[in-house]
Amino acid sequence: MVKWILQDAKNKFSAVVQAALAGVPQMVTRRGKPAVVMLAVEEYERLLLLERATAPTLPNLLLAIPTGRGEFRPHRSSRERRRILMYLIDTDVLSSLVKKNRDPRIVRWLESKRTADLYLSVVSIAEDRVQDSAARESQFNICSRHGRVA
Repeated sequence: MVKWILQDAKNKFSAVVQAALAGVPQMVTRRGKPAVVMLAVEEYERLLLLERATAPTLPNLLLAIPTGRGEFRPHRSSRERRRILMYLIDTDVLSSLVKKNRDPRIVRWLESKRTADLYLSVVSIAEDRVQDSAARESQFNICSRHGRVA
């Protein structure tokens, strides 16, 4: 790998590019510290593919989390053993609840569940806020086009 001081790399940019295209990585330093490396596109794409091929998957990462004492086993007495069921409320369900005409099936389903078993994701909350903000902006645009202030 060839090292260049930033000012020299600027002055001889064509030479830096030609060397990188020839397969020799070019490092540019700024204030004496490595700043960037110039590579041919083919080499960059090869490195990206290599990185993707060796990157662990989410399930593998989750399974690799150390448990401290071996396998995870919750400590419960026989009386405490029961079927655990929790519900993560989706954005569609959340948005349907703020409509004027709520779907009665969704309302009945929600009423049949214990509050402690219902959960909202921060993603659902954020999506709801984004949709609400877009709706308000759209309403303002419609009103301002017709000469009214919302």
